[in-house]
Amino acid sequence: MDEYFTLCIHHGGKFIPGPPCQYEGGWVNHIDYVDLDRFSLIVIAGLLKDIGYAGVESCSYVLTGQNIDNGLVMLITDDDAMEMVSKCKGQAEIDIYVEHPIDTPKFIDSEVEGLQHIFDNNYPQVDHRYCARHIWANLAKSHKGREYRDRFWFLTKAKTLQEFNDKMEALKKFNVKAWELLVGIPPRFWTRAAFRTYPKNWNVTNNMCEQFNSVLVLFRGKPIITMLEEIRNYIAKRRIECRQKMSKYQVQLHQVRKGSLNLKRLIQGGGLQNGLEMQMKLFTK
Repeated sequence: MDEYFTLCIHHGGKFIPGPPCQYEGGWVNHIDYVDLDRFSLIVIAGLLKDIGYAGVESCSYVLTGQNIDNGLVMLITDDDAMEMVSKCKGQAEIDIYVEHPIDTPKFIDSEVEGLQHIFDNNYPQVDHRYCARHIWANLAKSHKGREYRDRFWFLTKAKTLQEFNDKMEALKKFNVKAWELLVGIPPRFWTRAAFRTYPKNWNVTNNMCEQFNSVLVLFRGKPIITMLEEIRNYIAKRRIECRQKMSKYQVQLHQVRKGSLNLKRLIQGGGLQNGLEMQMKLFTK
């Protein structure tokens, strides 16, 4: 059975000797749905390369139930990565810490601005969004706690601009510093209230992209035909697994969804008019 975890990559900072020893500064990238069975040092190297590092001086993790002072373990070989997975098995999140005097990563803000300039000038029809999980990770560095977390996610999932603006005003009264960190980000990039209506996707995070990208790390160093065949096999296997899981899922469908399914059957059977009448009754109840 496949098992997944979230890999939290701490980078851009440095270890400060203690006691207690701490990792200060930098950023945290959350990579969701990392496959436990496919995890290796190569996967870590690929993810670090995506962030902007061609090489690092050291990479380490903290043993379950311990802290940086007494539980820091270096990741040097694939055996170390396998040992990390074994010792941290069952954890929802695993933190790794990177030191990198060799390479300085590209600043995320500069990357985003550069990409946005390209999109706006050459592909104005493309819908470009920021990952809310990454915005929250940056906000949480200086504003930790459930109150900030709940307020932030309520903002990302606001249904109207009026609701979004009201919640931003409430955040401003609660903590003006937190408000200042968010007000500079255009709402169209990170809240549902300002998303364009053409794309039929309300995701506010890029978890699916990151999970798929973590899988591609295993294949992208291979010859092009082999790489494409490996990706095709993975997608086919994944679709079968999802279909098998959903076939066992017992749930009451929403009434409108039931109507949509019945309408599809009626259209296929030639009873379009009856189907439309039935659908209208569902929406007008």
